[in-house]
Amino acid sequence: MVATQVRAVEHRKVTTRADGSEYEITRGPRPEASSDLLSHAHVLGRRRTPRVHFGPMLSLNTLVNSPTERARLRALDEEAEAGEMEATGLYAAAAQAKRDWIIVKGISDWGVGKTDEQQGPAARHAADFVVELIARVIPERGENRP
Repeated sequence: MVATQVRAVEHRKVTTRADGSEYEITRGPRPEASSDLLSHAHVLGRRRTPRVHFGPMLSLNTLVNSPTERARLRALDEEAEAGEMEATGLYAAAAQAKRDWIIVKGISDWGVGKTDEQQGPAARHAADFVVELIARVIPERGENRP
């Protein structure tokens, strides 16, 4: 999974409509990943197996392993492709350092039926993708470091 945008969903307003029903409004930042890095990632992602997903990524402080919570998050942001727990921290550090950033995560589950079995292969696929992305970006930028 490559995040095109991070959507911090912990900062929110829970309010009530005139009819008494509750709804949430997310108020967290929605920064977009570096367009240059995303462009390179899209080129690499076209020919990869397993498939590379691109799209907005929810970032929250909750490990989700519940069909009910997954459904709530999907309803909160139907465009989101995935959810995870570290993206807002990476974005904040990159913004402070004024650095381009991109987030690549291995997907081992989709918020339900979580086991440790798929974590290793998912991490390996993501790491391989990142290594190939770095090898592609550094020579183009004329840099000698990642």
